[in-house]
Amino acid sequence: MAVFGLSKDTVGAQRKFKEKQGLNYALLADPDKTLLKSLGVLKDKVMYGKKVKGTVRATFLVGADGVVKNAWEVGAIALHPGEVLAAAKS
Repeated sequence: MAVFGLSKDTVGAQRKFKEKQGLNYALLADPDKTLLKSLGVLKDKVMYGKKVKGTVRATFLVGADGVVKNAWEVGAIALHPGEVLAAAKS
């Protein structure tokens, strides 16, 4: 099983974030938002009273064939790792 992070940040910003946080998994940069759009995680949000398009936190389980097998849109990512691992085993 492999774990990846994805955001609209640049490769350089991802590198700095990974080093600062001490992450041990790959971070994927999608500054043009192509993959984020296709995954449906760019949604309307409200920031400082203004409506903006933002990225919602989500977890995707992708099979060896490259097909998304399951998806979880989450506010607090730490609340569902057991559910993700159970789905990965099935």
